[in-house]
Amino acid sequence: GDASFGGTINIVTDLFSAPQQTSMSFGYGEYVASGNSIGSIYKQNIEYSSGIVNGKWIYGGRLSKQKSDGYRHSSWYTGKSYYFTVGRLDKNMVTELHVYGVPIKYHAAWYGASRSELAKDRRVNVGIRSEERRVGKECRSRWSPYH
Repeated sequence: GDASFGGTINIVTDLFSAPQQTSMSFGYGEYVASGNSIGSIYKQNIEYSSGIVNGKWIYGGRLSKQKSDGYRHSSWYTGKSYYFTVGRLDKNMVTELHVYGVPIKYHAAWYGASRSELAKDRRVNVGIRSEERRVGKECRSRWSPYH
Protein backbone atom coordinates (compact mmCIF):
# COMPACT_ATOMS: atom_id res chain seq x y z
CA GLY A 1 0.00 0.00 0.00
CA ASP A 2 0.88 3.66 -0.02
CA ALA A 3 2.38 3.60 3.44
CA SER A 4 5.11 1.14 2.42
CA PHE A 5 7.18 3.57 0.34
CA GLY A 6 10.20 3.11 2.64
CA GLY A 7 10.76 -0.54 1.78
CA THR A 8 9.22 -3.78 0.72
CA ILE A 9 8.88 -7.24 2.23
CA ASN A 10 7.62 -9.98 -0.07
CA ILE A 11 5.21 -12.26 1.79
CA VAL A 12 3.52 -14.59 -0.67
CA THR A 13 -0.11 -15.11 0.29
CA ASP A 14 -1.77 -15.99 -3.04
CA LEU A 15 -1.32 -19.37 -4.67
CA PHE A 16 -0.48 -19.59 -8.36
CA SER A 17 -3.36 -22.01 -8.83
CA ALA A 18 -5.90 -19.34 -7.86
CA PRO A 19 -8.68 -18.93 -10.42
CA GLN A 20 -9.02 -15.86 -12.61
CA GLN A 21 -10.60 -13.03 -10.66
CA THR A 22 -11.24 -9.31 -10.59
CA SER A 23 -12.16 -7.41 -7.46
CA MET A 24 -12.99 -3.81 -6.60
CA SER A 25 -13.27 -2.13 -3.22
CA PHE A 26 -14.26 1.31 -2.05
CA GLY A 27 -14.05 2.89 1.39
CA TYR A 28 -14.95 6.20 2.98
CA GLY A 29 -14.58 7.64 6.46
CA GLU A 30 -14.73 10.91 8.35
CA TYR A 31 -12.74 12.60 11.09
CA VAL A 32 -15.27 13.83 13.64
CA ALA A 33 -14.61 16.16 16.58
CA SER A 34 -17.29 17.49 18.93
CA GLY A 35 -19.95 16.10 16.59
CA ASN A 36 -18.63 18.02 13.57
CA SER A 37 -17.02 16.55 10.48
CA ILE A 38 -13.53 18.02 10.15
CA GLY A 39 -12.20 15.90 7.30
CA SER A 40 -12.68 12.80 5.24
CA ILE A 41 -10.73 9.90 3.78
CA TYR A 42 -11.52 7.61 0.89
CA LYS A 43 -9.84 4.72 -0.89
CA GLN A 44 -10.57 2.94 -4.17
CA ASN A 45 -8.96 -0.29 -5.41
CA ILE A 46 -9.23 -2.55 -8.41
CA GLU A 47 -7.32 -5.82 -8.64
CA TYR A 48 -6.96 -8.50 -11.33
CA SER A 49 -5.42 -11.98 -11.40
CA SER A 50 -5.35 -14.08 -14.55
CA GLY A 51 -5.04 -17.46 -12.85
CA ILE A 52 -2.69 -19.89 -14.61
CA VAL A 53 -2.64 -19.32 -18.38
CA ASN A 54 -1.40 -22.11 -20.72
CA GLY A 55 -0.14 -24.08 -17.72
CA LYS A 56 2.81 -21.78 -16.96
CA TRP A 57 1.97 -18.05 -16.99
CA ILE A 58 0.25 -15.78 -14.48
CA TYR A 59 -0.53 -12.06 -14.76
CA GLY A 60 -1.94 -9.63 -12.29
CA GLY A 61 -2.11 -6.12 -11.02
CA ARG A 62 -3.64 -3.64 -8.66
CA LEU A 63 -4.46 0.07 -8.89
CA SER A 64 -5.32 2.12 -5.80
CA LYS A 65 -6.21 5.72 -5.08
CA GLN A 66 -6.46 7.38 -1.66
CA LYS A 67 -7.26 10.89 -0.47
CA SER A 68 -7.53 12.44 2.99
CA ASP A 69 -8.25 15.93 4.26
CA GLY A 70 -6.18 15.09 7.31
CA TYR A 71 -7.00 15.40 10.98
CA ARG A 72 -4.47 18.04 11.97
CA HIS A 73 -4.79 21.60 10.69
CA SER A 74 -3.35 22.10 7.18
CA SER A 75 -2.55 18.41 6.70
CA TRP A 76 -3.72 16.38 3.70
CA TYR A 77 -2.75 13.44 1.51
CA THR A 78 -3.43 12.36 -2.07
CA GLY A 79 -1.87 9.16 -3.32
CA LYS A 80 -2.05 6.52 -5.97
CA SER A 81 -0.33 3.18 -6.16
CA TYR A 82 0.11 0.57 -8.84
CA TYR A 83 1.44 -2.96 -8.93
CA PHE A 84 1.74 -5.21 -11.98
CA THR A 85 3.24 -8.68 -12.14
CA VAL A 86 3.93 -11.41 -14.65
CA GLY A 87 5.18 -14.84 -13.67
CA ARG A 88 6.37 -17.96 -15.47
CA LEU A 89 6.10 -21.34 -13.80
CA ASP A 90 8.74 -23.87 -14.85
CA LYS A 91 9.45 -27.35 -13.51
CA ASN A 92 12.24 -26.28 -11.10
CA MET A 93 11.73 -22.55 -10.69
CA VAL A 94 9.39 -19.60 -10.81
CA THR A 95 10.41 -16.39 -12.56
CA GLU A 96 8.54 -13.20 -11.72
CA LEU A 97 8.72 -9.57 -12.81
CA HIS A 98 7.09 -6.91 -10.61
CA VAL A 99 6.55 -3.25 -11.45
CA TYR A 100 5.18 -0.96 -8.75
CA GLY A 101 5.09 2.65 -7.66
CA VAL A 102 3.50 5.06 -5.23
CA PRO A 103 3.28 8.64 -6.54
CA ILE A 104 1.96 10.75 -3.65
CA LYS A 105 1.41 14.37 -2.68
CA TYR A 106 1.06 15.33 0.95
CA HIS A 107 1.33 18.00 3.56
CA ALA A 108 1.97 15.92 6.62
CA ALA A 109 2.03 16.78 10.29
CA TRP A 110 5.47 15.39 11.14
CA TYR A 111 6.07 16.93 14.54
CA GLY A 112 4.49 15.87 17.81
CA ALA A 113 2.70 18.40 19.96
CA SER A 114 3.22 19.01 23.65
CA ARG A 115 0.49 18.22 26.19
CA SER A 116 -0.15 21.93 26.70
CA GLU A 117 -0.54 22.51 22.93
CA LEU A 118 -2.91 19.53 22.66
CA ALA A 119 -4.94 20.80 25.64
CA LYS A 120 -5.56 24.05 23.71
CA ASP A 121 -6.22 22.41 20.32
CA ARG A 122 -6.28 18.63 19.67
CA ARG A 123 -5.65 19.27 15.95
CA VAL A 124 -2.62 21.55 16.37
CA ASN A 125 0.03 21.17 13.67
CA VAL A 126 3.30 22.42 15.16
CA GLY A 127 5.10 21.91 11.85
CA ILE A 128 3.57 25.02 10.31
CA ARG A 129 4.54 28.58 11.14
CA SER A 130 2.40 30.40 13.70
CA GLU A 131 1.10 32.98 11.20
CA GLU A 132 -0.01 30.20 8.84
CA ARG A 133 -1.63 28.37 11.75
CA ARG A 134 -3.47 31.53 12.77
CA VAL A 135 -4.94 32.22 9.31
CA GLY A 136 -5.29 28.55 8.31
CA LYS A 137 -3.15 28.68 5.17
CA GLU A 138 -1.65 25.53 3.73
CA CYS A 139 2.10 25.69 3.53
CA ARG A 140 4.88 23.47 2.19
CA SER A 141 3.33 20.68 0.12
CA ARG A 142 5.43 17.69 -0.88
CA TRP A 143 5.59 15.69 -4.10
CA SER A 144 7.18 12.30 -3.66
CA PRO A 145 7.27 10.10 -6.76
CA TYR A 146 8.24 6.75 -5.26
CA HIS A 147 8.47 4.65 -8.43
